[in-house]
Amino acid sequence: MKDESGSMKEEFGQFHLHNSAFIIIYVGYRRFLPRRRRADSAHRVDAQSRDAHAVSYRKDSRRSQAAGAVAPASGGGEGREKVYLPVLHRIGTNIQCELLKAGFYPAGGGAMTVAIQPAAQLKSLDLTQRGQVRRKLARALVANLPRSIGERELAVIAKKFALTQDEVRVEHVSSPGPGNIVMLEIESDRVTEISTGFGELGVRAETVAERACAKARRYLASSAPVSEHLADQLLLPLALAKGGVFTTLPLSAHTRTNIDTIKKFLATKIHVREASAGTC
Repeated sequence: MKDESGSMKEEFGQFHLHNSAFIIIYVGYRRFLPRRRRADSAHRVDAQSRDAHAVSYRKDSRRSQAAGAVAPASGGGEGREKVYLPVLHRIGTNIQCELLKAGFYPAGGGAMTVAIQPAAQLKSLDLTQRGQVRRKLARALVANLPRSIGERELAVIAKKFALTQDEVRVEHVSSPGPGNIVMLEIESDRVTEISTGFGELGVRAETVAERACAKARRYLASSAPVSEHLADQLLLPLALAKGGVFTTLPLSAHTRTNIDTIKKFLATKIHVREASAGTC
């Protein structure tokens, strides 16, 4: 069937699949050629579980995590709270997390709590459009290190993204060991992304900030709403729930491994389709 725009749309129960000119990943669906040209390159991921009713939550659950450390690929507690969980809430989950203490490698010692409440009903996800960028904020966290490190990092980001004084902030955080992370938060209509740079021994603060800027520029250069790290995190919840579709950047090796692993344990089809610049 065709929607009002004239593009092809197929119905699969409660799930709707629209054709797109993105690089596409389909899970359990037929493939359609994209109709529009795009200058950027992205991926689209579709996921649908054959047994969507197999997942249910019977009682409240509360879990605490401690003695951890943030890792460059994870984005830390900020990534979970502002990037990952809001997307999960859109499919019907009720999960809250609170970062109690930051932990930096190698000392670790980070602590957070995660509260999971029963989900009344899980829904499919449709996250194929980012919408307009609403604002950009930059924060530098420093633990047991001079404040000037964070100030130098933020000076680089503020210059490259034309941020005002109100849009940058240095924060001292409590942690067992020394550590530093700078985060550039990009809030759009339908999703938030956080690009990070981690302080390392012997690496200049300006270099750390440049790394965060490079990630942010790569994300903004594409119109895909889902970053490569968020793409990896969304696969399993979608496979266990009602499935969904999202567009993302070119897949990381971690995401490809995750897709292969899910297929080994669940009856879920995941298809990836690429549509680079000039493909129509």
